[in-house]
Amino acid sequence: MSQGEPPNKHVHTTETFLRFYVLLSQYLDRCWDQNVRLALPEAEFATHLEETRQSVETLFASNRRGPSKVHAEYEQVMQVGTAFMKAQGAESEQSALEHERDRLRMKTSVLSDLMAVFRSM
Repeated sequence: MSQGEPPNKHVHTTETFLRFYVLLSQYLDRCWDQNVRLALPEAEFATHLEETRQSVETLFASNRRGPSKVHAEYEQVMQVGTAFMKAQGAESEQSALEHERDRLRMKTSVLSDLMAVFRSM
């Protein structure tokens, strides 16, 4: 692909999903560590996450189950983070947060690899 060509639809879709999962991971990191939370103002982070979530839902708009899956994924991460913050690091909530972080890490790794494949084509 030359510099002037628009990005491939697959690349754009993968980038958007990757950004979504990275932001969800960052949300959990923000719950885990106050220093991470202070690095970017909450309102700015929340706006960026919401815009990205809406972009992913828009990509899935033609799929009848897609937007609900994105919403469910988003809500699951938000619930885990909120429960962890409210419980102030209780062991069960910490375990759930670590599990969620690992799950998101796997998704971002796979999407990153897929992005590398698309870009090499």
